[in-house]
Amino acid sequence: MGSAKSFDKEEKAKKMGLKVGIIMLLISLLFMVIDIYQIINLDRVEATLTVTRKYKGYVAYATYEYMGVRYEKKCIKSCGGIFTTCNTFVMKDGKSFTVLIDPAKPDIPQATNFGMEIFVITLGIAFVIGFVKENQKDSVL
Repeated sequence: MGSAKSFDKEEKAKKMGLKVGIIMLLISLLFMVIDIYQIINLDRVEATLTVTRKYKGYVAYATYEYMGVRYEKKCIKSCGGIFTTCNTFVMKDGKSFTVLIDPAKPDIPQATNFGMEIFVITLGIAFVIGFVKENQKDSVL
């Protein structure tokens, strides 16, 4: 009787791993679609960056000109303006960088960063592969 309960717990844990993996994949794909939408539909502008270290990490500010108006040190956002972003590998202080501008909100420069999506997709795939391999092992036994 005790071994049947432990078997049920193992099965539930395996299925939970699969569910977590699928959820991670779906959420990452959603954010990736948002980023791709931005790249396709928003205007691109060259900006000069100012990178500042804050208590939570680095924050990038852009200075740029759009439709004849100059915008000074505007915080760069990601994923439709949801998160503040600073990719320290690419964003360097004083460097020129292409930002995306929504014509309806030209004072909010945006940037895409696929790094987090790729990381979470990789984890999701690892969960799914782990589930599949574990089930193959069980079916062989």
